[in-house]
Amino acid sequence: QGGLFAAYNEAHADAQVRAGAKIIEVNGVHSSGNDIMSQCKLRVALQMKILQVSPVSLWDQQGAQVTLDRRAGDVLGVGIDPQDDHLLITRVDQGGLFAAYNEAHADAQVRAGAKIIEVNGVHSSGNDIMSQCKLRVALQMKILQVSPVSLWDQQGAQVTLDRRAGDVLGVGIDPQDDHLLITRVDQGGLFAA
Repeated sequence: QGGLFAAYNEAHADAQVRAGAKIIEVNGVHSSGNDIMSQCKLRVALQMKILQVSPVSLWDQQGAQVTLDRRAGDVLGVGIDPQDDHLLITRVDQGGLFAAYNEAHADAQVRAGAKIIEVNGVHSSGNDIMSQCKLRVALQMKILQVSPVSLWDQQGAQVTLDRRAGDVLGVGIDPQDDHLLITRVDQGGLFAA
């Protein structure tokens, strides 16, 4: 499973390609989605220009409100590193409440690097916030998401993937008139396509 994009994402945690990104050019070709798709199938190094939709407007300076219901005892499904005044999310697992939240909120996903700054009104220390996360209650969280905006400008980011060995991209692709829409990124490999 997976592909070249998953490998790229693993190596570039601060500039991952996510569902919703647009491949607007491959190896200089940008005329149509079908022409761009033809380039992606070649066994060559792919020089891609990708536009990433940014969730910035949903994650303001005060943090986003996220509610996760732990009353049934479900796990959060994240790696957490307690800091002085917040919890740092180090990973988001495939299972758990955060994965379910991300699936339901594709435009405002919680990713590694996010900071849980408050849970149920508690914001005094990382350890106190962690104690709240362990309770079997509805968790009212305030989360700050680090935004990759500076890495994805209006022109698009340059991404190079080497398909000479025949590796799959590892992404779901939906050709549009003038670009390819990435509908999913598979786990493992270079870009799951």
